[in-house]
Amino acid sequence: MENIEKQSKLRSRLYPRYDLEDSIKFIEVLQKLGGAKVSTTALAAVIGKAVNNSTFIGRVSSSKQFGLLAQDSGKLSISTLGKEILIPRGEAGKSAAMVTALSTPDLYKALISNFNGKVIPDLATLGNLLVHDYRIELSAKDTAARNF
Repeated sequence: MENIEKQSKLRSRLYPRYDLEDSIKFIEVLQKLGGAKVSTTALAAVIGKAVNNSTFIGRVSSSKQFGLLAQDSGKLSISTLGKEILIPRGEAGKSAAMVTALSTPDLYKALISNFNGKVIPDLATLGNLLVHDYRIELSAKDTAARNF
């Protein structure tokens, strides 16, 4: 009998599971805890989730992808970019920080480059493009499209 090799499942490209607005709300909670060197356990407890809960993991990941959050040895801190949004020096600075955050995730950077000056397609078409052209798994395409 021949050895049958298992095919490894291809992982979806990394994308923010939560949008920028949700990520800003997430770091606002972190700010209330001091904003720097807060344990993941403490933050998870405040929002009523376990550290290994998929919602909590997704919120941390999304906030990191937008450049709003730094993580070091299990401790979370609001990044300089996150502080520019939460504690802006002025409205222009906040707007610039928001644009930077939105264009920070690798997927969004690629989409912005691709659609620069063009009309972004409807959600269904964008979701299909994400599957075909950007390696987003089928089950995640609608969330990825909506969040963009």
